Amino acid sequence: MRIARGFCAVLLLCVLLLGIIPAQAAVILVDPTQPSGISAPATVAKIARLQNYVNYSPVSEISPDDQSLLVFFSRGLAGQLAFLNVQDGSTKTISGTLIPSLTNPVWADNQNLVYIGLVDEQEPVLVVINRQSGTVKVTPIDLPGYPISLSPTASRLLFAVPAQSTSATQAFNPLKSPFDQEIKRGFDQPAQPNEMLARLHPAVRQKLTGLNTATPDGLNFSNQSLTLAVLDLASDKAAALFTIPGNVGIADVAWSADSSHLALVRTVVPTGGTDGTRLADLATQDGLGKLPPAKNPFLQGNVVDTVDFNAGKLNQAFLKASDLNTDVFANVAWSTDGSKLVTTMHSPAKLAGRTYPVYLSPERSYLRFYITGQPTQYLTLSRDETDAPGAMRVDFVSPDEVLINKAAGTNISIYYYNSKTDTLRQLPTQAGAASSIRATHQSRQVVFSYSSFGQAPEMFRMNFDGTALYELSFLNQDLTNEGKVQYNAVSFTLASGEKRAGYLLQPQGAAFPPKNAPLIVWQEGGPTSTFTNRWATDVEAPFNLLTNFGYNMLFVPLEGRIGFGPQRLNALADNKNFGQLDIDEMAEIVQQTIDRGYTAKGSVGITGCSYGGYFTSQSIVRHPDLYTAANTQCTLLDLFREFQSGQTPYISYLEGRTSIDDPAEYTKDSPVLNAKQVKAATLIFDGVNDFLPYQVSVNFHDQLQANGLATNMLLFKREGHGLFLPNNQLIAAQSQLAWFQQFLPKPTQ
Repeated sequence: MRIARGFCAVLLLCVLLLGIIPAQAAVILVDPTQPSGISAPATVAKIARLQNYVNYSPVSEISPDDQSLLVFFSRGLAGQLAFLNVQDGSTKTISGTLIPSLTNPVWADNQNLVYIGLVDEQEPVLVVINRQSGTVKVTPIDLPGYPISLSPTASRLLFAVPAQSTSATQAFNPLKSPFDQEIKRGFDQPAQPNEMLARLHPAVRQKLTGLNTATPDGLNFSNQSLTLAVLDLASDKAAALFTIPGNVGIADVAWSADSSHLALVRTVVPTGGTDGTRLADLATQDGLGKLPPAKNPFLQGNVVDTVDFNAGKLNQAFLKASDLNTDVFANVAWSTDGSKLVTTMHSPAKLAGRTYPVYLSPERSYLRFYITGQPTQYLTLSRDETDAPGAMRVDFVSPDEVLINKAAGTNISIYYYNSKTDTLRQLPTQAGAASSIRATHQSRQVVFSYSSFGQAPEMFRMNFDGTALYELSFLNQDLTNEGKVQYNAVSFTLASGEKRAGYLLQPQGAAFPPKNAPLIVWQEGGPTSTFTNRWATDVEAPFNLLTNFGYNMLFVPLEGRIGFGPQRLNALADNKNFGQLDIDEMAEIVQQTIDRGYTAKGSVGITGCSYGGYFTSQSIVRHPDLYTAANTQCTLLDLFREFQSGQTPYISYLEGRTSIDDPAEYTKDSPVLNAKQVKAATLIFDGVNDFLPYQVSVNFHDQLQANGLATNMLLFKREGHGLFLPNNQLIAAQSQLAWFQQFLPKPTQ
């Protein structure tokens, strides 16, 4: 594949090797196997150090004796499983080959963690990891169907078989007491193993497949009806629960601590993915606000099922969203004794200019508490601390106490709630991202990962009452000391009277406020996502990258972000706001930084990936005299194309109209159709396998080039939406830095 115009990748690498000004007006195909040192050696070494930090990803719950937690330690493409002692911070590395998981790992006892894995993509095995020795034992097993979830005591397995497998299905009886039907075992169902996994909600896939590095992406759901069933691993007998049709998926799975209760959230799933859908498809109609609630399947088909194994009782559709006639069930969790059930609720977006609510893009969340077996909630918790649709985790830590981990403004925070006393308080973590929480069982402690602009990721422990903060890991300590940035709160009042607050990130020790310093504006992807104070040195979020080369960065969340309330979240999609509202607000803010003397005209750059890339591209279109240099990455550029053959339901939500109904609006919101307005020197990053077609980015580049602008495009092999491979990140970081160094004034450090 050759698409370079006048330059090849080898020539570009040779030109940049000595720090010469980057080649301009070229589309360069980048191979991750190429040499990565395209800047001065000291620059390459510094970037490599900054990007080479350890990420901590908890995989299991904490062991029953409150001592051990399985964590995946990753650095670039390299990763290692190890048991972390949550009391003293010591680790025990796992020896042997990592086996991808089909289920969540659970503790069989204090020493052994077990899960069902998959070898060679077809052979199911029982994996047992011993925390004392670090050894992995793998035993081939036969299964009655595709496994979904293992109960906390490793005594029961939720699985699925295709409904047309009548020989297996007929062997089941509806759930009774006791389990009295044994089935012929064998992993030979006609459905591919990943078909069931693909039907799970993405958050559930992540929760149930913490070790699986090959989790399917997108919404490629099977159309096949499936029978859900439970296997009693002690008696080797199974019983069916019920059959779900092909258009229904599982949004969440929850077991009680003793495995005696099971809860499922079922919902109708969209039929479209990232390759376009018909206008008549229900997800598109929902996004356009044209489905009345009484006919909206995403409300009407949303239910919670519960199973009481002790009583042998199945409560199918125990809770129905249609009975509420407003909100839907998103997640479930049992109290530690199984006596209570909490459900996370999502309220649909009520958008200006839409006739009906939009259910696939909720505007807020809250909690409902139920007594087990009673379909009427006894308590509702609806406060700002529970408002983070899609960005909140809720865990019972006793029969009456829960921990809530959620987005709160630019932070990810931890809250403690006592349902008996109705007490809600925030645990006193510093500003930043305290996430991936795991609670102990007896010692009343919470373990979590934490990072911020000034702190590279580490693991910490704290008591439920907020005392005794203890750092468990120190693998990134040297990097924290080297790559730390300073960040000062800044706020701006818009012409509308609205206030916007965020941070100005600067090199450590820089004077605040700055005076006429180069400034780079950044926006997060999404847009319906969090906007978080965290450590990051990748090109998509270069907080601790560009600042360590002397640049100031402006970090200000605007509309469309989770954690700032429904009004802010909805505003981007209200009426005809998309493509204008937040773009113009940032232009106001940047002008205020110029007026305050923080920066100067001709000294402002802008960058971002995904929606951040769209924000970058649309900003240099709408405000061409404000931004001097831009780096747009994995960007949405053509709203017509995306509505017709891309993420049609999501574009329908953001635009509120079809490209046929309002072509003028789609034209105005499509940067590629307005490239003639751009004046900024523009560097473009894209991946060959991005679901947003790179060909559109090539067209954008070519139009900028034809208009006489300085422009380059790096097209990365083996990459999709954003850059994953460390070598590509290293090449991109050097290119990003060199671009701003070339077209913005040189910062003083």
